[in-house]
Amino acid sequence: MDNGIHYTVLGELWNVIFTLSAKLNVQVFATTHSKECIEAFNHVQHDLGDKQSAYFEMARNIKTEQIFMRDLDDEQLAYELTHQGKYRGE
Repeated sequence: MDNGIHYTVLGELWNVIFTLSAKLNVQVFATTHSKECIEAFNHVQHDLGDKQSAYFEMARNIKTEQIFMRDLDDEQLAYELTHQGKYRGE
C-alpha cells in the first residue's frame, strides 16, 4: 500500500483514509511491512482517538509452524514500535 509513496506524506495519507472511511462508512484493509507506514498509521490512529481501527499482525510459530494472528491496540503498537518490538510478523 505504501510502495512509491514518500514516507513524509504517510501521515497525511492515513488521515485521509481514516476520514473517508468514516464518512463513507466503509472498511479498509491495508497491508504493509513498512515501519514508516505502520508508525504513521499508529500516530494518526492515536491522534484521532480512533477506537474502530485495528492493527493485526500475522506470524509463524517457530515451534509448531502454525500461523497465528494477534491484534495490538494503539498503545501496544506504539510500545512495540518504540521499544524495538515485534510488530511485522518477525
